[in-house]
Amino acid sequence: MWEVVDVRIPNTGKTSPFLLRDLAVKRGVHCVVETEHGTEFGLVVRENHSIPMDNLPGLTNVVIRQATPSDVSQYLDTKEREKRIFAIVREQIEKRQLVMKLIKTEVLLGSSKVVVYYTADGRVDFRELLKSLVVALHCRIEMRQIGSRVAAKMLGGVGICGRAVCCFTFLQDFEPVSLKSSRMNRCCQNPSKLSGICGKLRCCHTYEEPQLVQIKGE
Repeated sequence: MWEVVDVRIPNTGKTSPFLLRDLAVKRGVHCVVETEHGTEFGLVVRENHSIPMDNLPGLTNVVIRQATPSDVSQYLDTKEREKRIFAIVREQIEKRQLVMKLIKTEVLLGSSKVVVYYTADGRVDFRELLKSLVVALHCRIEMRQIGSRVAAKMLGGVGICGRAVCCFTFLQDFEPVSLKSSRMNRCCQNPSKLSGICGKLRCCHTYEEPQLVQIKGE
């Protein structure tokens, strides 16, 4: 059995199980964790629990320690730095007229690397952009292309229902959404109600379908 806690990474909005190293951390506590991308800052959303090793055989995420006041201060500093870096990256993209949309910049804890998240319809030749960013920021840069749904999860927003979008609040994984599910919600007559802020079919069509089937007796 793995002894884990569930940790939400604020920068990506993703919640995942993290291995513990003889630690006991409570829900609502901030912590420093090691992920496949580097050292990051997270929030414990579920306390210590055990899961079978077979469920996550390749689990590498690890809780390093409960966040100290110094860690919190450093994290807040990175948030301010991310704002400045975002402006620099956007300026360089516009200067080179690259067909890509900048979504977010993330500074990993310790400022050893900057991750640039962007969306694009196809492949983008960002070699010259990368060179200029390395010179301007004096650190390692990772360019990461993401889909529109992941972008919506990272940025958040308000859905047609008037509430924060589901992907930002609680959805962790994106399942395929079919037109059949949309038709069951009787919203096909108004195309604007089919899609969410990501431009894709709304995720709620899928997880509402079982209830609609039960109500209609289909």
